[in-house]
Amino acid sequence: NDDSDPTPQPTGGVDENVSHGTLVAGTAAAVGNNAWGTAGMDWQAQIMVLQVFPASGSGSVSGVVEAIDYATANGADIINLSIGGGYSAAFSPPINTAYETGKLVICAAGNDGIELTNIPGV
Repeated sequence: NDDSDPTPQPTGGVDENVSHGTLVAGTAAAVGNNAWGTAGMDWQAQIMVLQVFPASGSGSVSGVVEAIDYATANGADIINLSIGGGYSAAFSPPINTAYETGKLVICAAGNDGIELTNIPGV
């Protein structure tokens, strides 16, 4: 969104600025006891917000690679890649660099937004 605001405010309806990344960050680090009705796992965690995909959901491999490189170079300890879609070989070099410099890289599997009950035979 071309801004540095890491705290989009929910409007109560469908809000494209409060999406998957916001929910993942909140699960990790939302501060509790503040009347918002949720709490993260570590209230003291710091989040480096790197929005790779716009509200439309479409993005580029090069944008993901750039974000991984930026996080690695700028002190991230953990890099979360819950981006869904297919894997690109272009992700391997920056992920390897992050790992070799002591970063923990977490990647989602099956991040398709469906319930397992929607799969025939399950």
